[in-house]
Amino acid sequence: TEKNSEALGHSYGGYVTDKKSTYKSYGEKSKHCSRCESRINITKIPKLVYVSKVKPKAGSKRLEVGGKYKISSSVSPSSAYNKALRYVSSSKVCSVSSSGVVIGKRAGSCSISVIAKDGSGKKGTIKIKVYPKKIAKVKLKSTKKKAKISYGKSLGAGKYEIYRSTKKRSGYKRIKVTKSRSYVDKGVKSRKVYYYKVRGVSGSYRSSFSNSFRVRVK
Repeated sequence: TEKNSEALGHSYGGYVTDKKSTYKSYGEKSKHCSRCESRINITKIPKLVYVSKVKPKAGSKRLEVGGKYKISSSVSPSSAYNKALRYVSSSKVCSVSSSGVVIGKRAGSCSISVIAKDGSGKKGTIKIKVYPKKIAKVKLKSTKKKAKISYGKSLGAGKYEIYRSTKKRSGYKRIKVTKSRSYVDKGVKSRKVYYYKVRGVSGSYRSSFSNSFRVRVK
């Protein structure tokens, strides 16, 4: 025992790692005598544990062009030695940083692979859809029997859809698809109130609608 060894003139400190564990083999630790090369309390150190599962908390996410999202993932088991992750984007639709921050670059779809760094080959996937950015500013100007609408840029959009209604909350119909950021609506009547809203379009990807804006035609 340690007490008997000390009685014989040995002096032992705390545990020292003699051999580090790996994923394939056990490690070993013991107490060393400071006066000689003897060891006592030789103990096995468990093998390192591989990651068995990587699961992003969100399976899919919607972003606007320019929007950001921080991926959060769970790693199993809790005893895994190396829980570090790396991230890979499937296309230029979105980028992803080494810390898992996704940025929408253009309208479209992509997948982000979340991969364990321990060599286990385990990974999870999150699907990202990126849409043109919602238009923030819309201006309306009334002239006789005309309404001119102009609007800010929708990042990622190549075209714009303009909708009109005589009611603020319902009844909107598309009246124009254009590459321009302004449009003169001649299909209106004098002394009537109209509401407009706009959205950006890139292929089959459409932004959220802008807020509705009101104009009374002269």
